[in-house]
Amino acid sequence: MEENEKNKDEDHEAQFLLISTFVRLGVVLWAGFIISLNYITFPFLGPQQPKDTSFITFLFGSALATFGIDAKKKEKDNGHGGNCQKVIIETPIKIVRND
Repeated sequence: MEENEKNKDEDHEAQFLLISTFVRLGVVLWAGFIISLNYITFPFLGPQQPKDTSFITFLFGSALATFGIDAKKKEKDNGHGGNCQKVIIETPIKIVRND
């Protein structure tokens, strides 16, 4: 019976991971669509003012980050004279040093 319960737990975890992946992908697609609409003009609507997409852009960047995609611009000179290190903290806690 214990093997059956372990299999059920693993199935539930796999289903949860699959659903969470589709939800995150849905947020990325939705936010990308809304941001893109800001740059499209519809002639039948007349003149349109650009909208503030700060929050949606934040959601878009955050959702991309959950897939490991960094959408930030890289800085050439960070003002530290090259004496800077980047630390990435992942869950479960794992510290990775990138040089």
